[in-house]
Amino acid sequence: MPASPRLLEAGLTAWIAAQGAAVEAFSLDPIPAGTKPALHARLRHSLSEDSEDEEHWSFRAISAPHHIAVLNRIRNAITTAGLTEGVAKRRLFLLRSAEWSTGARTREVLDAFERAGGRRLPLDAPDVARLAALEQLIQDYGRETLRPWFADRRPASDITCLREALGDWPGAPEAVRTEERPAEAPDRLPVGTPPPVTAAPRSAGPVPAPRSAGSGPVPPMIAPLPPVAGIDPERMEIGTVTAGRTRSPSTSKRCAGTQSSSPAPAPARPS
Repeated sequence: MPASPRLLEAGLTAWIAAQGAAVEAFSLDPIPAGTKPALHARLRHSLSEDSEDEEHWSFRAISAPHHIAVLNRIRNAITTAGLTEGVAKRRLFLLRSAEWSTGARTREVLDAFERAGGRRLPLDAPDVARLAALEQLIQDYGRETLRPWFADRRPASDITCLREALGDWPGAPEAVRTEERPAEAPDRLPVGTPPPVTAAPRSAGPVPAPRSAGSGPVPPMIAPLPPVAGIDPERMEIGTVTAGRTRSPSTSKRCAGTQSSSPAPAPARPS
């Protein structure tokens, strides 16, 4: 999975923003350096500022096909995440859609991983598309501009791997807990299609242009939502990233209406 750290950072940033009063207690480790980091992301939750007690959720995507490379990545992730049997405050999620090797050594390492509370979660194409769309939004608009939108719309709750990993956190808002979500929403698109995000109609009035107005890619299109400073909600859609700028028909007509094919009349001579 290319650029796993940046994609996971985008998804976890959106998830943190949706945690209401607890938002300040969460933080992310910096994006790891190198091409083969032990972990791709780690979410921290401060339980006590005085004792510096924390609980962690660590993530490592593993796409390597060879069992030796897979074993090395699993071992490094377990060690860096601090995953230990009987320690509930350290969690590790291995993101992998392909099956593990059936070899005895791989099975032994995975059994120890699972006994310690580790879980394997699939990372499918719709999840990757949503993560990539969130990363693009953050690049185009910035985290601070998007935080109110993340809090209101909770786009991370539609990312299956994050919902599976974080949805059962005891303090999570009811709307994102796994057991509270309906099995199938009536307006959900077929599996494999990133769903559009819906919201109440936006209020009247202009919405400020994004921070990079006039340059860079057009952000993904989404359905209308209440205005947020710096965002044009009619030009975003989670799950689809588009490039290039286009001019709407109404804009073209307005532009055309400002031009005249006949020359301007000459000023009247003074009498």
